[in-house]
Amino acid sequence: MDKKTILFVSYGGGHVHMLAPLILEAQKDQRLEPRTIGLTIAQKIYRNQYGIECEGAKEYITKDDTDARRFGLQLLQKMQANGNYVDDIEETVAYLGTSFADLVQTEGSEKKAWESYRSNGRAAFLPLTFMRRAFDRIQPDLLVTTNSPRGEKAAQTVARERGIRSILLTDLFNCPPEYNFFADRICVLSESAKKNLLEWNGTDESKIVITGNPAFDESIEKAGLVDYEWREKHLGCGRDEKLFLWADQPGRFDWNSLQLIARTETELIDTLNELLISSRRENLKLMIRSHPSQDVQLYRDWCSKHDVPLVNEPEINKLINAVDVLGSSSSTVLLQAYFIGRIVFQLSLGGGKKVINIENWKNVFVADEVDNIPSAMAMAAKAMLKRSYCSSIEKSTPKVMKLILQTLDDMN
Repeated sequence: MDKKTILFVSYGGGHVHMLAPLILEAQKDQRLEPRTIGLTIAQKIYRNQYGIECEGAKEYITKDDTDARRFGLQLLQKMQANGNYVDDIEETVAYLGTSFADLVQTEGSEKKAWESYRSNGRAAFLPLTFMRRAFDRIQPDLLVTTNSPRGEKAAQTVARERGIRSILLTDLFNCPPEYNFFADRICVLSESAKKNLLEWNGTDESKIVITGNPAFDESIEKAGLVDYEWREKHLGCGRDEKLFLWADQPGRFDWNSLQLIARTETELIDTLNELLISSRRENLKLMIRSHPSQDVQLYRDWCSKHDVPLVNEPEINKLINAVDVLGSSSSTVLLQAYFIGRIVFQLSLGGGKKVINIENWKNVFVADEVDNIPSAMAMAAKAMLKRSYCSSIEKSTPKVMKLILQTLDDMN
């Protein structure tokens, strides 16, 4: 196989961790030349955490893009006026500006573009001009992206325009149907993620490959015993105590409206009260972590009243390593805990389908409503006594890399 150029594209912070393991593996293969485009905060994470050099929108804006620069500065000023911290001003101006310039072309006028932006925010963006310039310069043989609907969708669109093969990695369970996927091959987390993709998007089944998610490979590598030393030092808890960490969520998903519905203060408190009663009944020490978007004072007051630790400060990965049971409703920490070999407790508040559908996975225990917390908690506590804290999940990166190489071989 002649040396092939692979273009990796991701937007934002979270999806970096899906592509970075693949890029690092590709760098080791002399047959491959990986190139990376990281949009917004992704660049900083690629460089600082993984040592991966990447480009962004600022590498593809020119001195002739006066309108794009003007739009970018206007949008930057709006962000700063709203108190948003901007790490890379030049990149932010370039990304927002070129994206908005494309929106003007799509809508036909600046006025209509501003109306669309006010209604839809950045969801209105599809930065095709910038992405076409990147393809012109990089000339990729294969595109690999994650599943966000702006930069990655633009990259997939350009690849399809030019007849370039593409692979897309979806992050979780493809449910609800937020994005339309049209890559040549689509990598999904699990069988339920595949089923959701078929149901919601009507995707050609032959394109879907169950590979897992490379972002969880690090958790799989670290699967093992509880970090008792860290938890004794930072949480003040010994080996004999069984810790249950509840990572709260601000809302529940409504399947009728396909909207996230905020939970009331009464609902939040009722849930916390039942979690406390049930965990104490099973001799579990409850710890609470509120979501960043929630009113932390509500949790401070409740935790103080009931003598329950509020653990918002420690890094979440450290906490997961230090507890015996991890509970939440629809947070990705459920998956992190599962892959690292923890007992998982899920409170499903949406009814019917679950946004994170893991109820049939081993050592996962689900309560469909608050009243069912006691029985699900009892089963989780019983399973914990038999648990060896060792994950048997296969890593995802080798599976996706195999697919990448197969796709490239098929081109010859």
